[in-house]
Order: sequence, then C-alpha cells, then structure tokens
Amino acid sequence: VFFQNGSMTDASSLGSMTTAPKKLTKRDSGGWKLWEKLAAIQPAFGNPRSLGHFLRPAPMRHVQKQCARCFLHVNGELTLGENIADNSGLAIADKAYKLSLGGKEAPVIDGFSGEQRLFYGWVQGWRGKSRENEAIVRIKTDPHSPPSVRGTAPVRNQAGFYAAFGVKPGDKMYLAPEQRVTIW
Repeated sequence: VFFQNGSMTDASSLGSMTTAPKKLTKRDSGGWKLWEKLAAIQPAFGNPRSLGHFLRPAPMRHVQKQCARCFLHVNGELTLGENIADNSGLAIADKAYKLSLGGKEAPVIDGFSGEQRLFYGWVQGWRGKSRENEAIVRIKTDPHSPPSVRGTAPVRNQAGFYAAFGVKPGDKMYLAPEQRVTIW
C-alpha cells in the first residue's frame, strides 16, 4: 500500500530496512563498542542511564508478557540482545527519516503520515508464519523474539509511535513512559 511511482516511500523503506542501524547496537558486534565510544565522547549519542536501565531485566517484562502462541511466552533474557538491537534500529530509522525531511512536513500518502508509514513499514517487515512445532523449538532456543513480537514490542518504546497514532493510556499498545526504554 505504501508505494509511490512504483517504489517504496522513504518512510516505509526506513521502517522495514533497519539491518544497518541494528548492527550498530548489537552487543556481539563492533557496533556496540562504537556506541560506547561515541557515548563517552559525545553524550548526545546516547544516555548511559537509559542503557543501564535497558540492560536490567525489569524493562523487558513487556516483551516477556507477549505471547507468541497462546501457550508460549518470550524468554526476555534469551532474546535481550536482539530486543536491544530491534528497539535501537527502529529508533535510529525514525531519527534518520526525520532528518531526511530537512525540516519539511512529510507528505500524506494514502491517508497515512510519514511517521505512520515508517511504523507500518517496520511491522510489515516482521510478518511471518511458522508451524506450531517450529514455533515451540524457536521460542525455547532462538535468541530472536518471534516475528509477531519483533514487530510490535519495539514500537511501544518509541515516542514517535504514540504521536503518530494517538496512542493513549488504556490502549492495548500503550506502555507507560517510565516503562519505555530509550537508548538512541
């Protein structure tokens, strides 16, 4: 739905292709060390308090409570590294999109704002199916959250998501500000 003149719009492209920014934030890659160096040199690159907060298990409870199947729950400790990368990759994509606008207002396409298209692009990128037996094996052994969780959990930490869709207390996707994790 978010195609214009035969190609994806900037917003939905950035929302669906966050591999590069994710790599910057993965603990097992050089990107994590780069982040630590940047944060030490220039505090604007990150908030060390937020990072420490994110690494404690408590902020990940909203991920653990998400059900991949009605009888399976995500192991937040197993998936922590990838959850950090997903959350950070989406935050970086959102900032990159806003910078790409150069201070101009994003066009509304098919009734959706640029910010909405960015988040829809993210969620669409995580669509997937698996057989029940495969889902059981992965939920117990895979360091990645299931696609349905990877699509929805990170957006709940993004302030732009709340602004774009008018999400408020009482809505299913709402996460209180003190429970949200912000690294970038």
